[in-house]
Amino acid sequence: IYASDEVTPDATSYTIDVSVGNAAPVSTTAVGGTYFFPSVSASAGASIAVYIHNDPTNKADAYTVANGSTDITNLDLINGKVTVGSNNGTSTTNADICNQSTYPTASSPDDRLSSCSGNNITAESGVEWHVLKNGAYDTGPSATLTTGGTGGGLHDDTYGQSTITSTTTIADYVTLATGSLMKIPSGQTLNVAGNWNNNGGTYNAGTGTVNFNGASQTIAGSATTTFYNLSTAGTSNTSLGIATNVGGAL
Repeated sequence: IYASDEVTPDATSYTIDVSVGNAAPVSTTAVGGTYFFPSVSASAGASIAVYIHNDPTNKADAYTVANGSTDITNLDLINGKVTVGSNNGTSTTNADICNQSTYPTASSPDDRLSSCSGNNITAESGVEWHVLKNGAYDTGPSATLTTGGTGGGLHDDTYGQSTITSTTTIADYVTLATGSLMKIPSGQTLNVAGNWNNNGGTYNAGTGTVNFNGASQTIAGSATTTFYNLSTAGTSNTSLGIATNVGGAL
C-alpha cells in the first residue's frame, strides 16, 4: 500500500476488502503497508477487486483477474488511484472491472473511485488510472475509459501494458515508464488533455490516433515517441520537449 506519490509506503492499519467475482467481500487489516488474504480462492477468469474499506480520508481500488492456480502478488494499492494488474496471462479489461458492480460499494460507504455504464468506465475527478508493474490492461472493444480533472492521468508503470481498443479520453497526463508498452489498434483514438511523458516505454501506434486536446501541452520524456496519426485540438500550442516522429497524418 502506497501513498499517492507511488513511492512512500502507507503503514496505516486500514481495513482491506477483497471481492472475488463480485461476491461479498472478505476483510483483513493492513500491517506495515502490506495486506494478505491467506484463505481466499478464485477460479480461472474470476474478477477480483481489492480496496480500502470505509476510510474517512483515503480510497484506493485495485483490480485484476485470477488464473485459478497461482497466488496473486504485487496487486498494489495506491491512495487516490485505481490500479490494474493482470494475473491470468491476459489483460484485465473494462468488462472484468465492471463485473465488480457491487464491490467496491459506491455508497454507505463510498469505497469506489470509478463508475461503470455498461462496460464504459469513468474515473472520479483527479483519479489516475494506473497499470501496475508487469500488469496488463485493455479497455476491450466498444468499452471506453474516461478520466477527469487535474491528476486524472493514465500511467503505465514499469513493464506495464495498456491497449486502447476503444476511444479513451484522458483529462491529464499520459506517462510511459521504463519497459512499458502502450498499443492503439487501427482506427482508435486516445484523447489526451495533459502532457505526454515517455520515460523509456514503447508506444505501438498501429494506425491509431493520439489527439492532444488540452492547453499548453508538451510531448517530452527520455525516449522518442513515434506516433501514427497525431492531431491537436487544444486551446494552445503543443510543444516538443524531445524529438518526435509521426508516421501517418499530422
